[in-house]
Amino acid sequence: MRRHNGNVGAVVASVPFTLLNPIVGSALLAAVVTEGAVPFPRGEVVPDLAAAHDPAQTYALYAPRSVDPAKPAPILYLLDPRGRALVPIERFRAAADATGVVLASSYRSRSDVADDPNLPALQAMWADTHARLRIDDARVYVAGFSGTARAACYMADAAPGAIAGVIGAGAGFPYERRPRRDLPFLYFGAVGDTDFNYGEMQELERRFADLGLVYRLEVFPGGHDWMTGEVATAALRFLELRAVRDGRRPGDSDLVAAAFARDAERARTLEAAGRAFEAARQWSWIARDYEGLRDVDEARARAAALAAAARRDEGERVARERREERRVEQAQAVLARAVSGGDEPWPPARVVAQIDVERLRKRAPEDSEEGRSARRVLNAVFVQAAHYLPRDAHRRGEDGRAALYLFVAAAIRPEDPQVWYRLAAAESRSGHRRQAVEALGKAVEAGFADAERLGADPDFERLRPDPEFQAVAARVGR
Repeated sequence: MRRHNGNVGAVVASVPFTLLNPIVGSALLAAVVTEGAVPFPRGEVVPDLAAAHDPAQTYALYAPRSVDPAKPAPILYLLDPRGRALVPIERFRAAADATGVVLASSYRSRSDVADDPNLPALQAMWADTHARLRIDDARVYVAGFSGTARAACYMADAAPGAIAGVIGAGAGFPYERRPRRDLPFLYFGAVGDTDFNYGEMQELERRFADLGLVYRLEVFPGGHDWMTGEVATAALRFLELRAVRDGRRPGDSDLVAAAFARDAERARTLEAAGRAFEAARQWSWIARDYEGLRDVDEARARAAALAAAARRDEGERVARERREERRVEQAQAVLARAVSGGDEPWPPARVVAQIDVERLRKRAPEDSEEGRSARRVLNAVFVQAAHYLPRDAHRRGEDGRAALYLFVAAAIRPEDPQVWYRLAAAESRSGHRRQAVEALGKAVEAGFADAERLGADPDFERLRPDPEFQAVAARVGR
């Protein structure tokens, strides 16, 4: 099964430590601020910093009030796949306050582009933050979501010793780099329970466990997204707790107490919900991470008591994931057959029926494992039909095929105005006037309201004289 948001792009094959280290002794950076100064308010987000040596590299910064300008501080570099720097800043802001970790988030990071910009973005933030702040180089972390999660793992693995930990949301490792026993960084993964990459993250968890690595993986309610604020706090606490254990952070009883209380509460909640595998795993992590810091006898006892139920639970989970994988592969095969050979593409309604979209949509709202499974399958097919397949078809000049894929995507999420709009554009490019007008009408009904975009979109140029198109266009934004 094809995994998604996986392009690490043209990240260099080898990222030596010196490329990530700050530019020591640079007169340019030394002139920016006095060493150790904090030329921005603590406790407030600074949304628009530019790197001194490359002003095109912009980023947002957040330093918690607890940061002492005279002492080295840990830092988390954030890479959003669309360069939305403030999105992960807000997700991690409470986590930063709870742990004293500085946040730096790039506007130039990207996923699924030809030339990967994430190494230059990280280098620029690294150098600039080291000029503005005292940074503890033993506690440098990187977080990414989707494709930038893969990029973060790549860079941390390629520069051993430069990055102490990676927080990955919604995607695992690059396909060409799998975890191994001598992995040089800690890993905290997070995934939504209906994310189309859910199965991949579960496979990654099993790989980490088999290797005996120190890691965590947390599942949160939701789809393909950055983790929730609560999980972000758990992630930074985990990394800083390990820093305490390894002697990279001074002992901090408040940090340990807060992290322990949350971890134990989560373990009990999972156990009460009948999620034996996740509960046993959580208890085992508590026994591992807090040994010597807290009494872990209860954690060991609960993990042992749940062992048999956890094995059964995990067996059911793996079987369910395999069924999901087969369903997605079958859907992909249907999409491939629908446009293959010299025949005309299948009628869109036939494709939707072959994929069994209606049955899956009926099952998806259920608050059950089967309901979540149906949502994951639909989400996996959607991301292909709405993004990757039509994009590739359009690049080949096959807009009829792009329209077929987008019709399937619209059948999966008829409430999404952007999918209907892209379908209308593909039909217009294909010269299908009636279908284009109908799809645009569906977009308006679903909430499309960007009249300026529609008015400037060259995809609709040939339709502008059409009275029916004009009537639909007149409804946009009303």
